[in-house]
Formats: sequence, C-alpha cells, structure tokens
Amino acid sequence: MTSTVEQDLTEKLETSSLEAAKHEISIGKEAADMIKAQANEAFKNGDYETATELYSKAIEIHPDAILYSNRSFAYLRREWYGYALIDAKKALEYDSKYIKNGVTIAGGHGEGGATNQLDYPYGLFVDDDQTVVIADYWNHRIIQWKNGHTTNGQVVAGGNGQGNGLNQLKWPTDVLIDKEMNSFIICHSGNRRVVRWSRCSGTTQGEILLDNTDCWGLAMDEQRYLYVSDIGKNEVRRYQLGEKNGTLVAGGNGKGDELSQLNGPRYLFVDRQQNVYVSDRNNQRVTKWNKGAKEGIVVAGGQRGMFRFPKK
Repeated sequence: MTSTVEQDLTEKLETSSLEAAKHEISIGKEAADMIKAQANEAFKNGDYETATELYSKAIEIHPDAILYSNRSFAYLRREWYGYALIDAKKALEYDSKYIKNGVTIAGGHGEGGATNQLDYPYGLFVDDDQTVVIADYWNHRIIQWKNGHTTNGQVVAGGNGQGNGLNQLKWPTDVLIDKEMNSFIICHSGNRRVVRWSRCSGTTQGEILLDNTDCWGLAMDEQRYLYVSDIGKNEVRRYQLGEKNGTLVAGGNGKGDELSQLNGPRYLFVDRQQNVYVSDRNNQRVTKWNKGAKEGIVVAGGQRGMFRFPKK
C-alpha cells in the first residue's frame, strides 16, 4: 500500500515538474519572440548594432535556428564575417536537429509556364511584407508570390512570350523593387536592357532605363543608386537613375583573374558604405570592392575546388 502511494506521489511530482518546465519554455519562447520582433524592426531600419544586441538577448532566453540566422545577417551587415559564419553554422545545426522539411513558397509543380510553375527561376527579391518576386528566366516573365499565397503566383511583368517589345521580356535574370517609384527594375539579358515596370495594377509595358548592356545582376543602395553587372564587359557600374553612362565601380580591365579584373560577374550586394560584393562566376570567387577601389578583395572562394560557378 505504502509503495503504491509513493509511486502515485512520484508520478504526480514528475507530471507537475514536466508541466512547469513546459510552461517555463512557453514563457521563454514568448519573451524571445517579442525581443526578436524588436530586433527585426531595428534590422529593417538599418540599425544593425542594436539588432545584433537584441538577437543575442533572445538567443540567451530561447535559442533557435531563425535567431542565429538573423543574427548572422546582422553581423554580415556590420562586416563581422567571422561571427556571421559561426552563427550560420549554428543555425544549420539547429535546422538539422529540428527542421526536417522546408516549405515551398513558390512553384513546386514541375517545370512549366502556368502561374503555379516556374522554369529556371534566377534572381529573386523579397519585399518587407515577404512578397517574393522572381525572374522566371525561360518563361520570360517576372512573377510574384505574396506571403501565404502559395498556390498561384501573379505575373507582374512580361509573360507575353519572348521578344523585344516593351510589353515583353527575354531571359530575365534579376529583379528588384524601387520602393520610392513603386516599380520593378528588371535585367533581361536577351534584349541587353534594364527596364522599369510600374507595380500599379493595369500596367501592360515597361520603359527602358539602360540598353546595350549585357546585364545580369542588379542592386540598389540606400541613396537609390543602381548597380548593374555586365558579363560582356566584365564590369560593374553604378548609375544615378536617369543617366546612361554610369560610374565604373568594379572590374572594367578586361576578362581575367587579377584582383583588378572580373570574369563573368553575376549577382551583386551593396552595403551601407557603398562597398560592392560581386559573385565572380568564372573565377570561382566572391570579391569585395571598397568604394573608389581599383582592385577587389577576395572574401570567399578563389581557390580550386572551393566554389563551382558562384551565382548568388
């Protein structure tokens, strides 16, 4: 009889402790989520130092893959590459333990031209509301998926077959959103153009911003300067919107593997100091070009076997 009472009491204590632990974990996660929201807002506003501090506090309370990943991006923006790499590895460790499957947010219905399909998606842009905009290469269109709408996308530019008409695209490789003008800026390599399409409903054609450029990748800095990689000239230029010649910011010294050269530059990233990061495809490396520099700095790859044709 005594042993039965003791056993019942032990089971109740264990259950009580388990429930208390679950409650504590739940409270911890709620607190971490609140701090994460503050950190996300700081990151959105460009205050990467505050974002880093807040992500760190949230990690102390309830660490998870998303927090480590977000802090990694904050470190990247501050150019603390070592810490960014450490956090990226930690995020992967959490992913491998707890996140078994990714979530399809666009396409996933085989190769094709329907609005629930993609055909060689290349560049993409994620807006603040998590709308995903994709350069759908072989479909000659730009298509977007709004957050939570995973069945069908919406064609927002092109989609009228390949061609050189202002209502058409040909092999688009990258896209970004110019929020001030509420428009898409698109590189479509087949017509050697950079074009703008309004985001307003009813838009049926774009306007040419730049032509005669073998464009591939696009980026825009906080001052709304447009950066374009040119795989024909093996260079990157910065343009004030409306001008045609631009300013050389990377490469431009012929095709090659010297630090002053590029070989097939693809996608770009520009930080707050207007330093330009270039995925230098045929040199198997990523280079950083400080503002005004005549040579780049290899920040990733550059050695045999490290990268295979980096794109983005």
